Amino acid sequence: MRLVTYYPWEEEKEVLLKGYILDASEQIQAGLQRPAILICPGGAYLRISDQEAEVVALRFAGYGYHAFVLHYSVGRTCSMERVLTEAARSMAYIRSNAKEWNLDPGKIAVCGFSAGGHLCASLSTRWELAAQITGILPAEIRPDAVILGYPVTDLTIPLPPLPLAAFSEENADPKCPEKSVLPAFQSCIFKDGEEWSIRLGRGMCQALLGEPEPEEKRLHEESPCNYITANTPPTYLWATCNDEMVSPGNSLQYAAGLMAHGVPVEFHLFMEGPHGLSLSDATSAPDPAYVNPACGQWVPMVRTWLEKVWNKNKPYKE
Repeated sequence: MRLVTYYPWEEEKEVLLKGYILDASEQIQAGLQRPAILICPGGAYLRISDQEAEVVALRFAGYGYHAFVLHYSVGRTCSMERVLTEAARSMAYIRSNAKEWNLDPGKIAVCGFSAGGHLCASLSTRWELAAQITGILPAEIRPDAVILGYPVTDLTIPLPPLPLAAFSEENADPKCPEKSVLPAFQSCIFKDGEEWSIRLGRGMCQALLGEPEPEEKRLHEESPCNYITANTPPTYLWATCNDEMVSPGNSLQYAAGLMAHGVPVEFHLFMEGPHGLSLSDATSAPDPAYVNPACGQWVPMVRTWLEKVWNKNKPYKE
């Protein structure tokens, strides 16, 4: 395996694509063209979640995929047009190196979690807009398959208030809890009377849309569920019933929209599990609560699903 790095904005090194390229071998199906996957971690557009980044890439590398992780713009440098541009340029970069890396340009999936799921869903429904913005041909941008884990697909579905402790540094001062919130989530602090809470929706909208409480129309305009068409790529979704941060209603509604437009879709709603499960095992778990063997079944199931998609997909034509 070798590592590659690509910068969607040459002058900015914090926004980058990290690639894990498997070596070609005459002893392993000589001339094999491998599939690839572009991973967009979550983090509410405020930070990049490590538990949904390299560990996920390496799991897919173990399945024989060239894997890539996009560290897209977050926080004050973020905007919808900007992150969509970064994802589009990354897809085009991957396809442009298909021959050198023995990569099948017709078998490139995107995989996003939470806010990263919003970005992947946006790319998979608005790739024509991304083409207009970037000047890149639509066929170079469009994913061939989409994987969404507990995604945000409808910005009009509110995110519930959460306790400060869940986003605070260790040894927080109980007298001034708001001062112990991690820097990435400072914009989410909200006080209602004497009660402090974290409002992830406010912070995410501030980062993505430039204001903490946009009008309903603006939220509607940036919700990928409203842009599903018959040309949306085949999609795999999974979520949990008791997700305390992102309502599984996002996934239910998105799956229904895909079905209504005749888009191949597979959807798994697991009975229980916290938000941010990622691989759902010790590889990605920040603590034991995130080890969930039942939800972890999504990984081998999506591997099987992808094989079905690769066998059925027809080359996209503009």
